Amino acid sequence: MNKAQILFVGDFDKAFLKQLTGDNWEIKHKASCEEAIDLLEREKITLIVAKDKIERINGYQLCLLIKSNPDTYNLPFYILGEKKKKGTTIVGSLFAQPNRIAEYSEVINKPQSLVKLFKEDLKEFGKNVSSKQTRFLPACSAAEHDGDIINKVNSELLLERFVSSRMLGLLRWPTVKSQYLNDCFLALKDILKADLFGIAISSSHKPWLAFSGNKNLNQQSFDNLLNKIRDNSVLAQEISLLASPPLVEKGGSSISDLMLMSIVNDKSASGSLIIAKYDNQKFSPLERVIIGYVERYAKPLFEFLIAEQAMDKIVSREAVRAAVDPLTGLYNLEFLIGFLQQQLLFSFRNKFAVSLLMIDIDRFSQINSALGQAVADTILAKLAEKVLSIIRGSDLLARYNSDKFVIVLPNTPLSGARVLAEKIRLEIEQTNFFIGRQPGPSVTVSVGVAEYDPHDLNPETILKEAKSALQKAKESGRNRVAL
Repeated sequence: MNKAQILFVGDFDKAFLKQLTGDNWEIKHKASCEEAIDLLEREKITLIVAKDKIERINGYQLCLLIKSNPDTYNLPFYILGEKKKKGTTIVGSLFAQPNRIAEYSEVINKPQSLVKLFKEDLKEFGKNVSSKQTRFLPACSAAEHDGDIINKVNSELLLERFVSSRMLGLLRWPTVKSQYLNDCFLALKDILKADLFGIAISSSHKPWLAFSGNKNLNQQSFDNLLNKIRDNSVLAQEISLLASPPLVEKGGSSISDLMLMSIVNDKSASGSLIIAKYDNQKFSPLERVIIGYVERYAKPLFEFLIAEQAMDKIVSREAVRAAVDPLTGLYNLEFLIGFLQQQLLFSFRNKFAVSLLMIDIDRFSQINSALGQAVADTILAKLAEKVLSIIRGSDLLARYNSDKFVIVLPNTPLSGARVLAEKIRLEIEQTNFFIGRQPGPSVTVSVGVAEYDPHDLNPETILKEAKSALQKAKESGRNRVAL
C-alpha cells in the first residue's frame, strides 16, 4: 500500500519530526517555500504542515497559493504559528483557509496530538488528492524562481485566483439544485466572512430565491431585503423561497451593510447575488475588493443557473416521463441511481447518515399467476400509494423492478431505518387490498435494510447490501425485516 506523503515547510527540528513518523505516512521536510513548491510540482503530497513564518514569505501565503489552485484546493493544510496576536495576517485569517491552525509551542510538547490529527484527516481527505502533475507558478529560470518568488506570490493576485478557482470550480459539479446551492454557499463562505449570502434567479419559469445565514435575522429586516431585491431585478411578485436564513419575529439581528449585485440582467432573465453583514458591522476595503472579484467571476455561474431554468422549462414534461414508472407514478431505476449517487456525495461532504430500504412483495408471482396481471398491477399501484403515505417528504420511493421498491432515507441512521421498515411491513400486512369492490388477496412484504459506507460512494454497493438483507428476510420466513 502506498504511504501518504506529509510535507513540513519551515524551520522544524529534526527530532520533533522524527516523533511524528507513522505506519501509514512518510514525513518530508523543506525549509523554504521555493523548495516546497518545487516538490509539490514533482510529487504527490497528501497533507502540508507549514509554520506561519517561513523565510521571505509566510505560511498563509503558501496556503493561499495551494488553495487557489483547483487541482489542490482539497489538500489538507495546517498552520503552526506563534501565539495569536491582534492584526496578524489579515489576508491569511480571512481568505487563506487553512484546515487547521495550532500553536507550535503547544504541538512541539505534545507531538501525539498532531499524529491524532493526521490519522483523522488522512482518512477523510486522502482520496481527494490529485494525482496529476500541477504547476503553481509560471515557468522560469532558477535565478528568476529564486529572486522573484515574493513578487510571484503576491497576495492580491492570489486572492483573485483563489476567488476565480472557487467560483468557476462550481461549474464542475452538475447536481440536484438543493445540493448545488449548498455547494455555492459553501464556496462563498470560503471566500468571504459575512452573515448572509443569497442568490436570486428570475425568469418566466419558476423564479426563486435562496439564502444561507449564520445567525437569527429579524423578520422585518428580511422583508425589507426582499422588497429591495424585487425593486432591483425583473423578479415577479410570485417567487419561490427555496431556502431562508434563520429568522425571528422579535429581536434578532438587522442588516447593517448590504451588497446587492446584479450579475446578469436582460429582458428574459436576471440573476442577483446578495451579501450582507449584521449588527453595525461594515465590509472593510479589503473585503470590498474580494466582493468585486466574486462579482466578476460569478457571471458564468449565474448564466449556468439561468440556462438551467430555461432547460427545465423545455424538458420538464419529457424529463418527468423519462424518470417516472407509468404504472405506479414512482421514480424508476434510472432516476433512483442518479439520485442515490448525488445523495451519497452530499452526505459524505456533510457527514450525514443515509439508509436504504428494499421492499419485495412476498409470493408476487403466485398472485400474478392466480389472479392475472390486471389484479397484480392494481396491487402494485395501491402498495406504492400506501408506502408514500407513510414515508417523509424528503425520502425517495422508487420502483426497482417488477415487484421490488426502494426507499432512500437521507439523514437517517440504520436504527431509524429499521423502525420505519417494521412500520411499513406491519401496515402492509394490515391493509385490505380491494380489487374494485371485492376484497383482494392478503399481501405481505419482506424488507432489507442497509446503511451507506462513507468510504464507498458507489450506489451499487448500498443497493447490493440491501438486496442481501432482503434475501435474509425471505429465507427467515418472509414478512420480515432484516439488516
